Amino acid sequence: WEGSIATGQQLGACEGDCDLDSECQEGYVCFQRDDKTPVPGCSGEGTDKWDYCHEPVLSDLGLDPPEVKKEGGIRLGQCQGDCDADAECAKGLECFLREESEPFRPVPGCAGEGAKKWDYCHKPAL
Repeated sequence: WEGSIATGQQLGACEGDCDLDSECQEGYVCFQRDDKTPVPGCSGEGTDKWDYCHEPVLSDLGLDPPEVKKEGGIRLGQCQGDCDADAECAKGLECFLREESEPFRPVPGCAGEGAKKWDYCHKPAL
């Protein structure tokens, strides 16, 4: 894609450059990145600093990722974990806390089962 998205046009899986989930076709979200971070479910590097639409699949950044825990650090995106509180999630997302008794409880709006007992950011229902 060159430049901006045409009015009314939405991007499909692994297409970019998006800025908002609404720029992606139904069932996909915009994966925000600063460099050539791998996009879940997509192959290749893509264009530097472009954001791409993808299926929201649970992705693990590590247990208590240090880049999230430090003050002013990054916020986890949709279907990313491990989070412990809503403040660790990007704006508009909440930390979906799994119970000890349900370590693989499905995370609303996300595909996959993720890591056992991990909590993930998700978009809450309206």
